Amino acid sequence: MNDLSPNLFNALFEFHPRDGHTPKENFLTEAFAYVLKTCDQARDAWLSRVLGRPVKSIRFEVTTRQTERDEENVPIFPDMRIWGVLNQGEPFDLYSEHKWGSNCNPRQIKKYLTVAQERGDHCRLAFIGASFQQKKEAESSDLRMKGKAFLWENVFQTLADRSNKPEMLSF
Repeated sequence: MNDLSPNLFNALFEFHPRDGHTPKENFLTEAFAYVLKTCDQARDAWLSRVLGRPVKSIRFEVTTRQTERDEENVPIFPDMRIWGVLNQGEPFDLYSEHKWGSNCNPRQIKKYLTVAQERGDHCRLAFIGASFQQKKEAESSDLRMKGKAFLWENVFQTLADRSNKPEMLSF
């Protein structure tokens, strides 16, 4: 998505079905990124949930499909990255991996955790899956994932629980 003017449809046009794959997971990621980019309450609620404390972001970037490099300099592609500065001047950096119909890949989780760890103590990895099995696989892939694996249902609940929510979050 263009940072100057987030447009969900432009982001979705890049995805198309191919043999053995559907764009469902990418569509869900792009829709979630759009909400986080355009709705301060949603972004702060999600960051608070993942970071485990109330936060307010004052500067931020949200990207999808950003290429990173693992410890062997091999390209990897976390589904989303949100980074910036919180209201106390504290930096934050959150990578997230999203699953819908595919299995959780413990090796992938470990690679993403290594990238996050290399960025510093302010960097985290979250996993969001559609099933309890995916969540369980993510949590058991590495001790650092304890409490950092969520269901899409948890994302929905986090956004739905906002009081005085903007129209975008009215379901």
